[in-house]
Amino acid sequence: MAFLVAQVRELCTNYGTLHGFWWDMNVPELHDPSVNAMIRGLQPLAVINNRGFDQGDFSTPERHVPDSRRFTKLTEACQSVGRESWGYRADEDYYTPSHLEHSIARMVAMGGNYLLNVGPRGDGTIPEASASLLRRIGAWYGSVREGLTAEPAPHLVNDPSLNVTREGDNVYIVVPSSTESSSVGLRPIATLPNSAVLLNTGMPVETCVDLTPRGWYEQWHEGVREADGGTPLPYLRLRGLPIGRAEGEPLVIRLSFGRGVLDAV
Repeated sequence: MAFLVAQVRELCTNYGTLHGFWWDMNVPELHDPSVNAMIRGLQPLAVINNRGFDQGDFSTPERHVPDSRRFTKLTEACQSVGRESWGYRADEDYYTPSHLEHSIARMVAMGGNYLLNVGPRGDGTIPEASASLLRRIGAWYGSVREGLTAEPAPHLVNDPSLNVTREGDNVYIVVPSSTESSSVGLRPIATLPNSAVLLNTGMPVETCVDLTPRGWYEQWHEGVREADGGTPLPYLRLRGLPIGRAEGEPLVIRLSFGRGVLDAV
């Protein structure tokens, strides 16, 4: 441990101002807050991840999506384009574009940063398989970015399979390609938006406010009973979504409402 502390001190004193200190693989799971305290004393501008000897400043989920709809702590997720390595591997097993896009969509819409890694060859060049993935993902992300980087707002919609963000009077709904139907319910919102646009394509999305048999059953199952004075309520639905026809990528829909409508939800 003394050798490690000496190395950390060297890094923090010999190389100018540091803005980050990224630990990896504390295999023995040692706990020693004094190490990060030393870093903060020597480099007060550095943020420290949670893989060192205490909880650090931010979390770093790797290769998995936490079961949540909003991060409660500063988070920077990391993933690689290949399943087997973080460096160059000649026979790499690459993830599908859809898998990576869904990971990015969920993590970023929950309020996290996202690091997507590629492993270059020894000469610094990027394998075409990696570059092709980055181009495909970049084109998708460029079209939907505004919806993913807005403020997480999961309280607006009670469906746990959907990520929801908000920017002013705009609400963004992130719909996974695994959704079972071309219609998505947005309870308890019960107001039609002024417009609804699928950011992936720029095309309008059909909306309606009604109470379907499925919606009635869901509310009944949650304990809403007419006999007890409860009344199942109509709610906003998105219809005709191109589920299964968008190359498996997550869909992001922008709903624009009148001023103040969302504050009443």
